[in-house]
Amino acid sequence: MLTMQTLKPLLERAFFGPTPTAEQEKRVVPLRGNFFIPTAEEVDTDVGTWIGYMLLSTTPNIRTVDGAVELLQSVKQVFRVALAGANAEELAYSTLLWNDRYDIKQLFEHEEVQLMYTARTVRPFYLEQGGMNKEPTWITEIPCMGFNKTDTDRTPWVTRNSGGNNG
Repeated sequence: MLTMQTLKPLLERAFFGPTPTAEQEKRVVPLRGNFFIPTAEEVDTDVGTWIGYMLLSTTPNIRTVDGAVELLQSVKQVFRVALAGANAEELAYSTLLWNDRYDIKQLFEHEEVQLMYTARTVRPFYLEQGGMNKEPTWITEIPCMGFNKTDTDRTPWVTRNSGGNNG
């Protein structure tokens, strides 16, 4: 199951390769109400794009499987990726091919998550910040399936979903 903490490094590697630079890592940020979307002139040409992300929903898909010390529940999740900058449109469209890329499948499999092969839409959104930004932000929402593992051997029950080492 994805969390906001596990989603960030997945997106860094998906967009910037297996070893993103520190500067590239700084450009992948959680979406918040005060998310700063830079103008085209402010985006560093080396990085080219700011990438915002947010886990939108986690919904149980089937009944929970009761194990000896954990509950296992299949969940459907949806996360949003918003891109702004010189390479934003190109990178947003690249997400349409993620289901067919072996390296992306491996990244998500490490977190025990599989991207769902469903219709995915990339759309532009114009967000003006004090009249400063007239460039579009490219947004896509990506559905996936994973497992919520809950440790029932502890009180309170604790979800064990971190870094692929959930066992």
